[in-house]
Amino acid sequence: MISRDFTERLTWEEKARRNPLWAVMSVDEFATADADPASWTAEQLALFFDKGRSLFEIFLRPSLERTRVDPRTALVVEYGSGMGRILRAVREAGYRCAGVDISETMLTHSRRLVPEVSELHLLRPDGGIPLPDACAEYVYSYAVVQHISRTSQVRHAVLEMCRLLKPGGLLRLQFQPGSMPFGSPPRGNSRALNAEESSLVFRWVQLQKRWSLPAWVPRVPVVRLYRHTHWGGVPLRWQTMRNLLRTGGVRLLGMERDPAAEWNSVWLLGKKDLA
Repeated sequence: MISRDFTERLTWEEKARRNPLWAVMSVDEFATADADPASWTAEQLALFFDKGRSLFEIFLRPSLERTRVDPRTALVVEYGSGMGRILRAVREAGYRCAGVDISETMLTHSRRLVPEVSELHLLRPDGGIPLPDACAEYVYSYAVVQHISRTSQVRHAVLEMCRLLKPGGLLRLQFQPGSMPFGSPPRGNSRALNAEESSLVFRWVQLQKRWSLPAWVPRVPVVRLYRHTHWGGVPLRWQTMRNLLRTGGVRLLGMERDPAAEWNSVWLLGKKDLA
Protein backbone atom coordinates (compact mmCIF):
# COMPACT_ATOMS: atom_id res chain seq x y z
CA MET A 1 0.00 0.00 0.00
CA ILE A 2 1.38 3.43 -0.96
CA SER A 3 1.80 5.71 2.02
CA ARG A 4 3.19 9.11 2.91
CA ASP A 5 6.16 7.26 4.34
CA PHE A 6 6.80 5.76 0.90
CA THR A 7 6.60 9.05 -0.96
CA GLU A 8 8.33 11.43 1.44
CA ARG A 9 10.82 9.43 3.51
CA LEU A 10 12.18 6.70 1.26
CA THR A 11 15.03 7.49 -1.11
CA TRP A 12 14.53 6.80 -4.80
CA GLU A 13 16.58 3.63 -4.59
CA GLU A 14 14.35 2.42 -1.75
CA LYS A 15 11.22 3.34 -3.74
CA ALA A 16 12.58 1.43 -6.75
CA ARG A 17 13.12 -1.68 -4.66
CA ARG A 18 9.56 -1.62 -3.30
CA ASN A 19 7.37 -0.42 -6.17
CA PRO A 20 9.16 1.12 -9.16
CA LEU A 21 6.06 1.35 -11.35
CA TRP A 22 4.13 3.49 -8.88
CA ALA A 23 7.22 5.52 -7.95
CA VAL A 24 7.66 6.56 -11.58
CA MET A 25 4.04 6.81 -12.75
CA SER A 26 2.05 7.59 -9.56
CA VAL A 27 -0.96 5.88 -11.13
CA ASP A 28 -3.47 4.27 -8.78
CA GLU A 29 -3.54 1.07 -10.81
CA PHE A 30 0.14 0.61 -9.97
CA ALA A 31 -0.23 1.11 -6.19
CA THR A 32 -0.02 -2.62 -5.53
CA ALA A 33 2.36 -3.52 -8.36
CA ASP A 34 5.14 -5.96 -7.61
CA ALA A 35 8.78 -4.92 -7.51
CA ASP A 36 9.71 -7.60 -10.06
CA PRO A 37 9.22 -6.50 -13.71
CA ALA A 38 8.52 -10.12 -14.66
CA SER A 39 5.19 -9.86 -12.83
CA TRP A 40 3.99 -6.70 -14.57
CA THR A 41 1.10 -7.18 -16.95
CA ALA A 42 1.18 -6.27 -20.62
CA GLU A 43 -1.42 -3.57 -19.92
CA GLN A 44 0.75 -2.01 -17.21
CA LEU A 45 3.80 -1.92 -19.47
CA ALA A 46 1.77 -0.53 -22.38
CA LEU A 47 0.49 2.33 -20.21
CA PHE A 48 4.00 2.94 -18.92
CA PHE A 49 5.60 3.25 -22.37
CA ASP A 50 2.62 5.07 -23.92
CA LYS A 51 3.21 7.84 -21.36
CA GLY A 52 6.85 8.00 -22.41
CA ARG A 53 5.95 8.31 -26.10
CA SER A 54 3.41 11.03 -25.35
CA LEU A 55 5.94 13.06 -23.37
CA PHE A 56 8.49 12.69 -26.15
CA GLU A 57 6.12 13.73 -28.93
CA ILE A 58 4.66 16.74 -27.10
CA PHE A 59 7.57 18.19 -25.16
CA LEU A 60 10.81 16.84 -26.64
CA ARG A 61 10.59 16.06 -30.35
CA PRO A 62 9.87 19.66 -31.53
CA SER A 63 12.92 21.15 -29.81
CA LEU A 64 15.06 18.09 -30.54
CA GLU A 65 14.40 18.36 -34.26
CA ARG A 66 15.35 22.03 -34.01
CA THR A 67 18.94 21.00 -33.29
CA ARG A 68 19.23 19.74 -36.89
CA VAL A 69 21.90 17.22 -36.00
CA ASP A 70 22.39 13.72 -37.34
CA PRO A 71 20.37 11.55 -34.92
CA ARG A 72 22.69 8.60 -35.50
CA THR A 73 25.78 10.42 -34.24
CA ALA A 74 24.44 13.15 -31.92
CA LEU A 75 24.07 12.17 -28.27
CA VAL A 76 20.82 12.77 -26.40
CA VAL A 77 21.08 12.38 -22.61
CA GLU A 78 18.21 11.94 -20.15
CA TYR A 79 18.89 12.97 -16.56
CA GLY A 80 16.73 10.76 -14.34
CA SER A 81 15.98 8.12 -16.97
CA GLY A 82 14.41 5.66 -14.52
CA MET A 83 13.19 2.51 -16.24
CA GLY A 84 13.55 3.96 -19.72
CA ARG A 85 9.98 4.95 -20.60
CA ILE A 86 11.09 8.11 -22.48
CA LEU A 87 14.43 6.69 -23.62
CA ARG A 88 12.59 4.02 -25.59
CA ALA A 89 10.69 6.71 -27.53
CA VAL A 90 13.91 8.66 -28.18
CA ARG A 91 15.59 5.51 -29.49
CA GLU A 92 12.55 4.62 -31.61
CA ALA A 93 12.88 8.05 -33.23
CA GLY A 94 16.38 7.05 -34.35
CA TYR A 95 18.51 8.99 -31.88
CA ARG A 96 21.61 7.78 -30.11
CA CYS A 97 20.84 8.23 -26.44
CA ALA A 98 22.09 7.66 -22.91
CA GLY A 99 20.41 7.60 -19.53
CA VAL A 100 21.55 8.74 -16.10
CA ASP A 101 19.82 7.83 -12.84
CA ILE A 102 20.37 7.87 -9.08
CA SER A 103 18.94 4.36 -8.62
CA GLU A 104 20.84 1.23 -9.63
CA THR A 105 17.60 -0.75 -9.36
CA MET A 106 15.88 1.55 -11.87
CA LEU A 107 18.81 1.15 -14.27
CA THR A 108 18.66 -2.63 -13.89
CA HIS A 109 14.97 -2.54 -14.85
CA SER A 110 15.79 -0.24 -17.78
CA ARG A 111 18.38 -2.69 -19.12
CA ARG A 112 15.75 -5.41 -19.08
CA LEU A 113 12.83 -3.38 -20.44
CA VAL A 114 14.72 -1.25 -22.98
CA PRO A 115 17.74 -3.34 -24.05
CA GLU A 116 18.18 -1.24 -27.19
CA VAL A 117 19.57 1.56 -24.98
CA SER A 118 22.84 0.21 -23.62
CA GLU A 119 24.49 3.43 -22.45
CA LEU A 120 23.20 3.83 -18.90
CA HIS A 121 25.06 5.52 -16.04
CA LEU A 122 24.64 5.66 -12.28
CA LEU A 123 25.11 9.04 -10.63
CA ARG A 124 28.28 9.20 -8.56
CA PRO A 125 27.90 9.56 -4.76
CA ASP A 126 28.69 13.28 -5.09
CA GLY A 127 25.91 13.71 -7.65
CA GLY A 128 28.27 13.96 -10.59
CA ILE A 129 27.37 12.50 -13.97
CA PRO A 130 29.99 10.03 -15.25
CA LEU A 131 30.11 11.57 -18.73
CA PRO A 132 32.68 14.02 -20.16
CA ASP A 133 32.20 17.75 -20.65
CA ALA A 134 30.45 18.90 -23.83
CA CYS A 135 29.50 15.39 -24.95
CA ALA A 136 25.82 15.91 -25.80
CA GLU A 137 23.84 17.91 -28.30
CA TYR A 138 20.65 17.64 -26.25
CA VAL A 139 19.98 17.01 -22.55
CA TYR A 140 16.53 16.66 -21.03
CA SER A 141 14.94 15.82 -17.69
CA TYR A 142 11.32 15.16 -16.75
CA ALA A 143 9.82 14.98 -13.22
CA VAL A 144 13.23 14.73 -11.55
CA VAL A 145 14.32 18.14 -10.25
CA GLN A 146 11.02 18.44 -8.36
CA HIS A 147 11.97 15.37 -6.29
CA ILE A 148 15.44 16.49 -5.17
CA SER A 149 15.27 17.22 -1.45
CA ARG A 150 18.29 19.50 -0.90
CA THR A 151 18.85 22.90 -2.45
CA SER A 152 22.58 22.31 -3.04
CA GLN A 153 21.77 19.07 -4.86
CA VAL A 154 19.31 20.86 -7.14
CA ARG A 155 22.02 23.34 -8.04
CA HIS A 156 24.55 20.58 -8.66
CA ALA A 157 22.11 18.60 -10.82
CA VAL A 158 21.28 21.56 -13.07
CA LEU A 159 24.93 22.56 -13.46
CA GLU A 160 25.86 18.98 -14.33
CA MET A 161 23.24 18.93 -17.08
CA CYS A 162 24.65 22.20 -18.41
CA ARG A 163 28.18 20.79 -18.30
CA LEU A 164 27.26 17.92 -20.62
CA LEU A 165 26.06 20.23 -23.40
CA LYS A 166 28.16 21.08 -26.39
CA PRO A 167 28.23 24.77 -27.39
CA GLY A 168 24.92 25.43 -29.12
CA GLY A 169 23.30 22.37 -27.52
CA LEU A 170 19.81 22.47 -26.02
CA LEU A 171 18.61 21.77 -22.49
CA ARG A 172 14.96 20.80 -21.99
CA LEU A 173 14.16 20.75 -18.29
CA GLN A 174 10.83 20.25 -16.52
CA PHE A 175 10.26 21.47 -12.98
CA GLN A 176 7.47 22.58 -10.66
CA PRO A 177 7.60 26.27 -9.68
CA GLY A 178 6.44 25.76 -6.11
CA SER A 179 6.44 29.45 -5.22
CA MET A 180 3.51 30.21 -7.53
CA PRO A 181 -0.20 29.94 -6.73
CA PHE A 182 -1.88 27.21 -8.73
CA GLY A 183 -2.72 28.33 -12.24
CA SER A 184 -0.84 31.63 -12.10
CA PRO A 185 1.74 32.64 -14.70
CA PRO A 186 5.45 32.85 -13.74
CA ARG A 187 5.44 36.48 -12.70
CA GLY A 188 4.14 38.65 -9.87
CA ASN A 189 5.12 38.91 -6.24
CA SER A 190 5.36 35.24 -5.25
CA ARG A 191 8.62 34.33 -3.53
CA ALA A 192 10.45 31.27 -2.23
CA LEU A 193 13.49 31.58 0.01
CA ASN A 194 15.43 28.32 -0.16
CA ALA A 195 17.59 27.01 2.66
CA GLU A 196 19.25 23.61 2.37
CA GLU A 197 16.51 21.42 3.84
CA SER A 198 13.51 23.78 4.02
CA SER A 199 12.07 26.86 2.33
CA LEU A 200 9.88 29.81 3.18
CA VAL A 201 7.17 30.04 0.53
CA PHE A 202 5.13 33.23 0.07
CA ARG A 203 1.86 32.76 -1.80
CA TRP A 204 -1.10 34.96 -2.70
CA VAL A 205 -4.43 33.26 -1.99
CA GLN A 206 -7.58 34.40 -3.82
CA LEU A 207 -10.28 34.13 -1.18
CA GLN A 208 -13.15 34.98 -3.51
CA LYS A 209 -12.52 31.82 -5.56
CA ARG A 210 -12.17 29.62 -2.51
CA TRP A 211 -15.29 30.83 -0.68
CA SER A 212 -17.39 32.39 -3.49
CA LEU A 213 -16.82 35.93 -2.24
CA PRO A 214 -17.23 39.10 -4.34
CA ALA A 215 -14.53 39.81 -6.89
CA TRP A 216 -13.43 42.97 -5.06
CA VAL A 217 -12.17 40.93 -2.07
CA PRO A 218 -8.38 41.31 -2.16
CA ARG A 219 -5.87 38.50 -2.27
CA VAL A 220 -4.26 37.52 1.02
CA PRO A 221 -0.54 36.75 1.42
CA VAL A 222 0.25 33.44 3.08
CA VAL A 223 3.66 32.37 4.38
CA ARG A 224 4.49 28.72 4.86
CA LEU A 225 7.59 26.88 6.10
CA TYR A 226 8.02 23.99 3.71
CA ARG A 227 10.31 21.11 4.63
CA HIS A 228 11.88 19.46 1.61
CA THR A 229 11.14 15.77 1.04
CA HIS A 230 12.14 13.08 -1.45
CA TRP A 231 8.74 13.61 -3.12
CA GLY A 232 7.94 17.32 -2.97
CA GLY A 233 11.54 18.47 -3.40
CA VAL A 234 12.54 22.13 -3.25
CA PRO A 235 9.99 24.83 -4.22
CA LEU A 236 11.77 26.79 -6.92
CA ARG A 237 11.11 30.13 -8.57
CA TRP A 238 11.63 30.27 -12.31
CA GLN A 239 14.12 33.10 -11.71
CA THR A 240 16.18 30.71 -9.59
CA MET A 241 16.28 28.23 -12.45
CA ARG A 242 17.18 30.95 -14.93
CA ASN A 243 20.11 32.03 -12.75
CA LEU A 244 21.33 28.45 -12.41
CA LEU A 245 21.29 28.08 -16.18
CA ARG A 246 23.30 31.28 -16.53
CA THR A 247 25.90 29.95 -14.11
CA GLY A 248 26.17 26.84 -16.30
CA GLY A 249 26.61 28.89 -19.46
CA VAL A 250 23.09 28.19 -20.72
CA ARG A 251 20.76 30.96 -21.89
CA LEU A 252 17.06 30.61 -21.14
CA LEU A 253 15.12 30.69 -24.41
CA GLY A 254 11.64 30.28 -23.02
CA MET A 255 9.17 28.45 -20.80
CA GLU A 256 6.16 26.35 -21.63
CA ARG A 257 3.49 25.18 -19.22
CA ASP A 258 2.11 21.69 -19.10
CA PRO A 259 -1.52 22.15 -20.22
CA ALA A 260 -2.67 19.46 -17.79
CA ALA A 261 -1.07 21.13 -14.77
CA GLU A 262 -1.37 24.86 -15.52
CA TRP A 263 1.73 26.71 -14.31
CA ASN A 264 2.44 24.09 -11.64
CA SER A 265 4.49 22.20 -14.20
CA VAL A 266 6.86 24.12 -16.45
CA TRP A 267 9.30 23.13 -19.17
CA LEU A 268 12.35 25.30 -19.67
CA LEU A 269 14.30 25.44 -22.92
CA GLY A 270 17.87 26.70 -22.79
CA LYS A 271 20.79 26.91 -25.21
CA LYS A 272 24.45 26.49 -24.33
CA ASP A 273 26.54 29.54 -25.15
CA LEU A 274 28.82 29.24 -28.13
CA ALA A 275 32.51 29.10 -27.28
